[in-house]
Amino acid sequence: MEITEEQRKRSEANRIAALAKRKATEAIKGDAWKLFKCRKVSSEPDPLQKLAKPSNSLPERFRVRLEICSPDSFCVTPEPLPGLDSLYPGEKECLKKLSSWLSYVVPSHYTQNQGGGAACVYKLRDYDIVLKCLKKFKDIELQEIPWRTLTVIQKFSHSFCVERWIPCMPDHLSDENVDVLLKKLPHFLFDALLPFQHEGVRFGLRRGGSCLIADEMGLGKTIQAIAIACCFMNEGPILVVCPAILRFSWAEELERWLPLVSPLDIHLVFGHQDNPSHLTRWPRVVVISYTMLHRLRKSMLEQEWALLIVDESQHVRSTKKPSEPEEIQAVLDVAAKVKRRVLLSGTPSLSRLYTRPLEYCDRRPFDIFHQINILWSGLLGNSKYEFAKDYCAVKLNRGYQGKTFQHYGRKHGHKKLLISLAVWLFRSGLDFSKGVRLEELNVLLTQTVMVRRLKEHVMLQLPPKRRQVIRLVLKRSEIIVAVASAMAVTNKFTKSGQEIGPVMNDATCEIDANSGRLPVNFISGIAVSRFSLDNISS
Repeated sequence: MEITEEQRKRSEANRIAALAKRKATEAIKGDAWKLFKCRKVSSEPDPLQKLAKPSNSLPERFRVRLEICSPDSFCVTPEPLPGLDSLYPGEKECLKKLSSWLSYVVPSHYTQNQGGGAACVYKLRDYDIVLKCLKKFKDIELQEIPWRTLTVIQKFSHSFCVERWIPCMPDHLSDENVDVLLKKLPHFLFDALLPFQHEGVRFGLRRGGSCLIADEMGLGKTIQAIAIACCFMNEGPILVVCPAILRFSWAEELERWLPLVSPLDIHLVFGHQDNPSHLTRWPRVVVISYTMLHRLRKSMLEQEWALLIVDESQHVRSTKKPSEPEEIQAVLDVAAKVKRRVLLSGTPSLSRLYTRPLEYCDRRPFDIFHQINILWSGLLGNSKYEFAKDYCAVKLNRGYQGKTFQHYGRKHGHKKLLISLAVWLFRSGLDFSKGVRLEELNVLLTQTVMVRRLKEHVMLQLPPKRRQVIRLVLKRSEIIVAVASAMAVTNKFTKSGQEIGPVMNDATCEIDANSGRLPVNFISGIAVSRFSLDNISS
């Protein structure tokens, strides 16, 4: 079929237009092969940059975080906003803007926050003025201090400013009442307390016998708890909850420091047959493990306790699940019925240790919620999820196909929003491992319920290091069993390439023929080996 002249002209016009369009596109993009190799830096501007949106057109916005940094002051810190829809002016420019906006508020000083950035510090009494002024500006995102934290710190700041304890809550005791309670302590117990331990006992008594003693290991948390319990023993029996391996240690310490309490009044629970409710007379002190407290939960809840001591309280940690494990829930139920609670832990949060009180190197404050809620209900929020919202950097993990989990609560109505929110938090795999506003959380806890000292802080108050040589007399049969056990563990670790401590050679294993004694260095080797063997078996 032959084409007409008109169709031929139309086809030629389309071909010319297509060639012109192709030339225009190549003029903008350049050679297509340049995309497959490194382009040389050219002084001439790239034609694509003309089409791109210039960065100067993005608005300059930043976040301003208000955070308490001491009992009587707070800091104003500029931070970049997440995302690419705004331009961060820089730290110096942000501080310059904040200084001009708050020129009529006298700053205390400039400081460096935990992230390494600069911040301006103001007095806590000027918080309302600073907040009202910053709310006027639209090019900042304001992050305020949680109102519950602000209210509590403002109450306790009066004691800090006047350098004198002022009771803030109905359960708090004045210094006069504390002195009366301290007189109830046996003289040798009172004299045995070191100066910083006196401060810890006074800290707990001022707060009505409820506190978290988070001193570093070896600084005498047990004797401080016993001293606090001794002040309230006339009100009823004492319950001590601890790991199973520490029950005998607690019995020894109680017999040592409380001479008025006979060994018959200290009851250790090992099984159902040791239930205190089966006794004709209720003991004055009951020492029980976490597992047995769960199994004897009903009997423990029926008894009225004067004071509860929870040793190694880091076991009562928060989980992401809506409900807690049964052993943890048993502790929470018993603590809810006791008026006075003393928690002991050298590491309240199961993460890397602190360099300062509650200053985390690898921060994980979510674990500590239940411990603080036992001592002061609602201090950190009405639920652990509300606490995580303020003091945890909640991160949404991705699914196995790289898809982000969606909000589970949206599929349900408003009536089930609270329930579905808890389910969503558990199912979506949210990460609470890191914390935010940790300096503020440190101030809140140390002012209210927690006292923590490190060895480097109280080194001058500690007694000199004591070394003692203990010789044990063993039967020959016991020596043979000990040597065999130690050698078996030594050989096992040698094959795996691990070290177990003291090296046991022929000289170390010699036995005194006259006395039948084992050298101390061999006994220590047996102890280390036995400890390693127990850990392997468990």
